[in-house]
Amino acid sequence: MMHSKTQMAMVKATFFGSLLLSIGLVVASSAQPQNSSLGQQPRSSLPVPSKSTRLVVLADAHVPGGHMAAKRAVVSTINTWLHVDAVVALGDLVASRGTAAEYVAAKDYFSLFTKPVYYLTGNHDYIYSDGSDRNGGNRRASKSERTDKLNLFKNTFGTDYLYFSKRVGNVLLIFASADSLDSKTSVTMSARQLNWLSKTLSENNNLNTIIFYHAPLYGTADYPAMSSNSWAQPANEIDAILMKNPQVKAWVAGHTHICPEDNSFISLINSYKNQVLTIHNCDYRDRNRFWTSAFIISDEQLQVNTYDHSNRRWDPRLTRILKFGNNP
Repeated sequence: MMHSKTQMAMVKATFFGSLLLSIGLVVASSAQPQNSSLGQQPRSSLPVPSKSTRLVVLADAHVPGGHMAAKRAVVSTINTWLHVDAVVALGDLVASRGTAAEYVAAKDYFSLFTKPVYYLTGNHDYIYSDGSDRNGGNRRASKSERTDKLNLFKNTFGTDYLYFSKRVGNVLLIFASADSLDSKTSVTMSARQLNWLSKTLSENNNLNTIIFYHAPLYGTADYPAMSSNSWAQPANEIDAILMKNPQVKAWVAGHTHICPEDNSFISLINSYKNQVLTIHNCDYRDRNRFWTSAFIISDEQLQVNTYDHSNRRWDPRLTRILKFGNNP
């Protein structure tokens, strides 16, 4: 049976109204306009706490790539937003293979931001050789090549660390990067980073936690082309760490290029084992329409707002509020 787009939108809105209540997620649905301040929200949503940290996530910029004028316009828009503490560059900063020329272009692009930027790696930033394979596609880099590209990443963006944590109030923010030198999967943490992640969570198990990483948790999206390369790896080791640390409430990801027009952008499937909410972020690769997510973090909740650059407005239908509840 076929449904009109209006009927499907109504079904979707009704479905999302009761979405993921077991982990405290509220999806706002209001037609009220929003201005450029991240604190202005639809009237039907909960108020923004006065004491909060505000981050903007830019996933999969793929610079230079296509649509560079539109990508620069995204930066110009974000620079006008009030009360932004930092921009999180969530991996795949460069277009394809992490060549020296791509890194020059990426440095020029991200230097346009007037806000501080936290830089995290994705697969395109380091796991491919400069040259192509016999079919003209990307070829996996050797261990030494990956090491060189990770060093180029750090030198280009002036960062000493590929992964780190920050405490904001009573919330811990963890910023992780793909950094495995010998993985067969695309977005993989090294054993050293996994040990650091486990230790950091164990030492801060009284703090509700949000993790930022290039790829989403296993099974938290539904897309025909999904494979082991689609998910945060190593999946089993990450799962074991998360199951020991129920204070982890959200996992912020890009990589799969899931945007508001995709069914998996906000869906029941985003809940990982009914414990961690995966929050997908749209890419800026080969598309004519861009969206950007802003994260407002307080001790009580995480609020996610989504900006539609084509229509130059915050889309209230995509506002989500994740209530943390009591600390574990």
